[in-house]
Amino acid sequence: MRTLDEEKRERIGNAAIRLINTIGFADVSMSKIAKKAGVATSTIYLYFDNKQDMLNKLYLMVRSDFSYALRKGYVSSLPVEDSMRGIYFRIIKYFEENPHHSSFMEQFASSALIHGINREEEAKYFHFLVQLIDRGIQGGLLKNTSTSTIGAFLFYPIVHRIHQHQVEGLKMSRIEKERIFTMMWDAIKN
Repeated sequence: MRTLDEEKRERIGNAAIRLINTIGFADVSMSKIAKKAGVATSTIYLYFDNKQDMLNKLYLMVRSDFSYALRKGYVSSLPVEDSMRGIYFRIIKYFEENPHHSSFMEQFASSALIHGINREEEAKYFHFLVQLIDRGIQGGLLKNTSTSTIGAFLFYPIVHRIHQHQVEGLKMSRIEKERIFTMMWDAIKN
C-alpha cells in the first residue's frame, strides 16, 4: 500500500481552494487543480474520491484549521468579554493570514454545494465557543437569544470588513478593529 504524502495533499488542497475562489467550483476540474499543484491528475484520486469529496474534505480541513487558530490561547476561566475579545482578534489574525481560506469558508459555509458533511463533526470544532456563549447567556451577561445569533454577531461584521479591505488591498487599523469589537460587544451584551 502506498503511503500518502501530507505535503502533497496540502499542495493539492491549496491549489483547489485558490482555483475555486478564483473561477468557482463548477469551472474547476481535477486537471486544472493538478496543473496548479504540480502533480499528475491521477495523484489527486489517491487523496480524494471525486470533486465533491474534495470539496467536502477541504471544507472540513479549513474549518478545523480555523477552529484550531481560535482555540489557540483560549482560557475558559477568563471573563466572557475577555474571552470574546481574544477570539475576535484571533478571527482577524486568521483571516488576514489566510485570505484564501477565509474566502473559501465564507463561500461554502451555507452552500448547497457542501454535501454529506457531518454537521455534528463540524460543530465539535466550535464546541468551546458554544460553551462560552452559553456561559455568557446563563450568567446574564449576553442577550438571551440563540447561540448561533450571537455567533453571527461575533463573526460576520469583522469578516465582512476584512474582506472589503482585502478586495481594496488595504489593512485594517487597530482603531477600526477595536471599534468593530465594541460595536459587536454592545450588540450582544445584556
